[in-house]
Amino acid sequence: MNKTIFELSRKNRELEQRLFREQDKKSSDQFKQLTSQELLGVLQQIFRDTIKAPDLDASPLAHYEIVSAIYKRLTNDKNYHIPGPIKSSLHLTELTFQYLHGITEEHDDIKRLLQLLALSWSQLAVHSPEYLQVKQHPAKLVLSKLLMLGECWDQRSGSLAKKLLDGIRLVLSQLNQKGANPRLYEQACNRIMSLESAFNEYRTKRLKSIVEEKRKLEREAKADLFVTNYIREKTQGEEFPVLLLEFMENYLSPYLKNIFMETGPVGQKWHRAIDDCETLIWSIMAPFTPSFVEEYQEKVPPSLKRLYEQIDELFHGSEGLQDFFYELEGIHIKKLNGERADFHSLITSPLFEDFETNESNPSENDYSKELDELLVDDDWYYLIQKGKRFRCQLVPREYTGKWLVFVNLSGAQIADFDTTSASFHPSQLPLVNIETHNYWDEMTEYLERIMSRRVSVLNEQLQRVEKEQAADKARKQAAEDEARRIIREKIEEELNKQQAKKRKLEEDRAKAIAKAKQEEALLEQRRLKAQKLVDSLMPGAIVSYSPDGQQEQQLTLSIISTTTNKYIFTDQRSQRALDPKETQLIDLFAANRMTLLEQGKEFEDTLQSLVAGQREALKDH
Repeated sequence: MNKTIFELSRKNRELEQRLFREQDKKSSDQFKQLTSQELLGVLQQIFRDTIKAPDLDASPLAHYEIVSAIYKRLTNDKNYHIPGPIKSSLHLTELTFQYLHGITEEHDDIKRLLQLLALSWSQLAVHSPEYLQVKQHPAKLVLSKLLMLGECWDQRSGSLAKKLLDGIRLVLSQLNQKGANPRLYEQACNRIMSLESAFNEYRTKRLKSIVEEKRKLEREAKADLFVTNYIREKTQGEEFPVLLLEFMENYLSPYLKNIFMETGPVGQKWHRAIDDCETLIWSIMAPFTPSFVEEYQEKVPPSLKRLYEQIDELFHGSEGLQDFFYELEGIHIKKLNGERADFHSLITSPLFEDFETNESNPSENDYSKELDELLVDDDWYYLIQKGKRFRCQLVPREYTGKWLVFVNLSGAQIADFDTTSASFHPSQLPLVNIETHNYWDEMTEYLERIMSRRVSVLNEQLQRVEKEQAADKARKQAAEDEARRIIREKIEEELNKQQAKKRKLEEDRAKAIAKAKQEEALLEQRRLKAQKLVDSLMPGAIVSYSPDGQQEQQLTLSIISTTTNKYIFTDQRSQRALDPKETQLIDLFAANRMTLLEQGKEFEDTLQSLVAGQREALKDH
């Protein structure tokens, strides 16, 4: 509020006194000017009625008509009058909250707080009518806090936010009960600031926890990529026994990833694990030479012991791990005796040959530019989930990496989106922008406009009344009533414009939400269909795969790893071409980048029978 508004308010009061002949009425026996204590007593009645109201619409302040509510609670045997400065301050309070009611999407919890705040402003106007002229008054600060909460609050804001609102409601209730004088208002403001500070502290802790979880996922992805590249490098261009490849896929890879997550590719523990892995490969692949026995005895037993003990900690009691080391022991015995270790079942090239690093992440589209244009860090949005909309805030993307993380007012995560997923596209985000308001500037402009119009109307009506008074005094009362009616109509006209503006905003918002719901439903249908298709896949299945920027190719599902949850596909040369996890595979089918051409039949049973037969043959020898 600025000086212009207060000057218009003063002119408005002067014109009302002249138009309604308030000076003449003071000489009447029926005239009674209310004292501050009497006004505060009436406002206490309004406060109690507001608290007892069964719903918000039944409250005396449902439409923030404060002056009218005061007169309704006075007896009719006197012509009661509210002192001019107090009445002007009450009128500005009315207009302020009526304007906010017209442009904000208020939830019941926020509306109840605003009604309590309007009552406290009214009591403050009785104590100190000029309080609105104080630029940084605590009353304005409290209103700013409630408007901020109103932009972020909904039914899914969480228990922490609910506790904050309950605390503010208790403070405002106690403030109204005690009379809301300037000293009490400053104390109440400090209490609300303390509540907000504690709320922000807990909320920040929650956000840090979410960020740490996402960073952990990033570290896991880096570990997966690094270990995959290492194993690919070690198996490039070599012939490997099936038993060694199975061990590397099911046990060695998780073991190395676990160490990577602890130390990264540095430190004694990591380098020792790498040395042990290379020693294991050497013990199987190295040809027998006169120096083999001496080298074996020097480095193989301690390395294998460490490998077994540390991998067993991850897969305690695994029969597959024990079977591998039993079979490995038999191979070593043969090699130490100078016998040929016949593995019987070899593959021409390793599983990792010609495997591109970026295939671990099927979608390499960079949507950074689109996301920069679409989203703003820390902004609030409507999120559509299961046909319902919720208010959420975007956690700054610099902290969450590839994830878009949205939290509620309490700082709890309500949704996240992997921007590297094959099915992700910025245009399909189920989000609708929440229009922001510069409430103080907009409200100042509104108050200037409506007060200017009221002064203009009062001035016109006064001039008309004065002319008519000279001709016919009997028409004075009628003119006064007409003046009141016109003033009321003009005010209602302005309020109706605000309501029309609010309805237009709600219609636009409803259209955007309906579109987001439709897109969400289509995406969910594709993912459900893809989930069923992935669940039905069997080894031997033939699919059509379309990599980014490459020619379509046919792949065969060779192995479904239960340990790593990966689906390993090979091309027509039996080379490993793709090994997505289940969620990534679902994304590929949902994005129509992979199509099932033929379902597998008993491929896994055949492979297991072959391996089992070869192992039985080894035991017989």
